[in-house]
Amino acid sequence: MTSNSIWTWEEQMKFLEALAICGFDDTLGIWRYLVDVTGKNQEEVKFHFEKVMVEIKNIEASLIHLLKNEEISGGHNNNRDDDEQR
Repeated sequence: MTSNSIWTWEEQMKFLEALAICGFDDTLGIWRYLVDVTGKNQEEVKFHFEKVMVEIKNIEASLIHLLKNEEISGGHNNNRDDDEQR
């Protein structure tokens, strides 16, 4: 099954919120709920679910590098202890 559907940020957030509410149970009810919430069809939702599950498994296996606060802020650390040591 493939889908080249583009998901907006809003659709993605609705999808993730629905998963947080319903959990990751692979049942018919979750698919109907995700279709209703996102406005996507069942094929699009299932394909997106599979992609999200792969991402979650990779994160759990530490295969995806999550940015630290220093990397996000460009290396600037606003910690007072660091300022006092300078």
